[in-house]
Amino acid sequence: SGVLHGSDFSQDWTRFEGNERYEFENPLRRVHTLASTLDQLILGEKVGVPTEGFLVLTGTAKFSKGLPQGVMDEAALRAWLALQKGVISTRHQAVWNVLLTRVACVPVLNQS
Repeated sequence: SGVLHGSDFSQDWTRFEGNERYEFENPLRRVHTLASTLDQLILGEKVGVPTEGFLVLTGTAKFSKGLPQGVMDEAALRAWLALQKGVISTRHQAVWNVLLTRVACVPVLNQS
């Protein structure tokens, strides 16, 4: 919950809730690192599946100036995933299905 301030390029993000202020490292940096690592692992297997990383915003927190690039809410993620089924080649469907079963949710900030 609260209001988030940050952009895709800022080093830190801030969450304001009431009179409280919490600063934390921009999680998009980690998302990009993980996506790059996954890309290298997949390409190392010669599968050649392009990867893309997103940060999914859950809960009631909102960005004051709109979502930064690379951030989406749960509804947008569901819509994006539904669209991908039609553009993923038959050759890559098996890899896609395995990845969908291994999607991890790691809370970036969980303070009450």
